[in-house]
Amino acid sequence: MAVFINHYTILGFSSSEKGSLVSKEEIKKAYRLKALKLHPDKRLSDPNAVSAFQQLQASYEILKDDNARNAFDYNLIIQEKKLHREMTRKKMSDLKEEEERMHRKMMADLYDEKERKRKKMKSDLEEEYERYRRGTMSQEEKERARLLKEEVNRLRGMHANKTKYAYYDYVIRLKQQQNNVGRKSSTGEGLDKKKILRVYWAKVGLDCNEKTLRKIFETFGEVEDVVINESSTKKGSALVVMATKEGADIAVTGTVCGNHSNHLIVMPFQ
Repeated sequence: MAVFINHYTILGFSSSEKGSLVSKEEIKKAYRLKALKLHPDKRLSDPNAVSAFQQLQASYEILKDDNARNAFDYNLIIQEKKLHREMTRKKMSDLKEEEERMHRKMMADLYDEKERKRKKMKSDLEEEYERYRRGTMSQEEKERARLLKEEVNRLRGMHANKTKYAYYDYVIRLKQQQNNVGRKSSTGEGLDKKKILRVYWAKVGLDCNEKTLRKIFETFGEVEDVVINESSTKKGSALVVMATKEGADIAVTGTVCGNHSNHLIVMPFQ
C-alpha cells in the first residue's frame, strides 16, 4: 500500500489545515528556504540527501499547480477523516477493553467476598455444632444447633452441586418454619405452604425440566418458582411455587381438564 505524503508538511508548514490556506507566494518562499537547507551539495555525508531533495521538488510541483493542488487537498480531507475514524475506533476499542477488565475484576472481587463469607459462616456453624456434639449446650442451644447442622449440610451440598440441593433447600426452610410457628423464620420470609405443590413423574421416556413445568403450570396462574429434585434417578419430582393459593388449588384440580394429567401427579405440599 502506497504511503500517503502530506506535501504541505514536506515544505515545512506546521499542519495541513494551515497549509491548505497558504498562498502561492508563501509556498514558493517555503520551497526556497527548504531547498537551501536540503540541497545535496550541503549534505554530502547524508545518503538520503538526494531522495529528500527530489521529494521536496515533487511536492512543490504539485502545490504550485492549481489543479494538482485542488486534487491533493481533496485527498487530504479524505485522509484526515480516515485517520479520525481510526483513532475513534481505537479509543472505543480501548474503552471497551478497559470496561471488560474492570467488570472481570469486579466479578472476581464479588466472588471472593461471597466465598469468604460462605467459608466463615460454614466455620461458625461447624464450631457451634461441635459444641452441641460435645454436650456443652443448653436444650435451646441444642435445638438451634440441630437446625444449624441442617444448614451446614445444605451449604456443603450447594457448594458441591447447587442445582441438586436447591430442592432440599425449600424442604428444610419449610421444616424450620414449622418448628418456629409464631416467630419469624431464621432463613428469611416465611414460605406459604398452601401455594407450594409437589409434582411427580416417571422419568422413563419423559424429560421435565424447569422451563417445561413452568409453562405447564402457568396455565393455572402465575408461577413464582420451580425447583427440580435432581437426586432421584427413576422418578422425577419437583416443587412448584404458585403466586397465589387459588392458583395452586386450580393446578391440583386441573388434572380434570389440564394437558398434564397423563404424566404428572400433582399434590399439595401439606
